[in-house]
Amino acid sequence: MISSMDDRQYRASGAPVGGLLMVRTIGGMAAWICLLTALLLNPVEAGTTRFGGIDTLLQKADLVVHGVFSEVRSEWRGKKIYTVGRFSVTQMIKGEPRGEVEVEYLGGTAFHPRLKTPVSMRSSEGVSFEQNDEAVLLLQTDAEGRLRIFGLSQGIIRIYPDPETGSKMLQGFRKIEVDEAAAGSPATVGSKPMSLDEFGAYARSLLQTEAAKQ
Repeated sequence: MISSMDDRQYRASGAPVGGLLMVRTIGGMAAWICLLTALLLNPVEAGTTRFGGIDTLLQKADLVVHGVFSEVRSEWRGKKIYTVGRFSVTQMIKGEPRGEVEVEYLGGTAFHPRLKTPVSMRSSEGVSFEQNDEAVLLLQTDAEGRLRIFGLSQGIIRIYPDPETGSKMLQGFRKIEVDEAAAGSPATVGSKPMSLDEFGAYARSLLQTEAAKQ
C-alpha cells in the first residue's frame, strides 16, 4: 500500500489488515487517527496496493514527467508576477515523449522596473520551484495552452537521494507494509520511503488498467 505520510513508523494492534487513503505530511495523533480509521473501514488482503487520492490526479493529468528544472525565471505580466521553469525531462510516466517542458505558476520574485527593487508575490497555488530542483510533475494544459502543475502542491513531488543507497526517493510519500500475523496476534503495520522506480511502476500499472477499461 502507498501513502504520503511523514517519516514515522506505525503499529496497529488488533486492527484488520487494510488500506490507507492518501494524506500528505501529517504526524502525531492525526496520523494515528487516519491510519486506524482507514484500517478499520477499508479491510483488504495483505499485499494489496492502494494509493488513494493520487490515483485521480494521475488519471486526469495530461502529462506526468520526472526530471530537473534546468532554468527558472520570474517576470512581470501587467501587475502580476509569474515564475516560469524550463524542465528537462528524464522520464515520461504519462504522455507523449518529449525532452523538455515549460511550466509556470502565478507568484515569485521579480525586479520591479519602476520601484527598482525586487518584489515578491506569494503563489496562491501553493506551488514553488527553483533551478536544479528534481521532481515528478503532474501537468495539465490550461485554456491558453500553457502547462500548469495540476493538483496544486500535490502536483509537484520532490525527489531526494537515499543517504545510504543513493536511490531516488519521493519526498512525503511512504509505502505502507502490513505483516500478516498468526491467528490471535496483532497485525504489524510499518512504512518505508517510496522510491521513484516504485512510483513509476505503480503509475504505469494504474494507467494501463484504466485504459483497458475504456
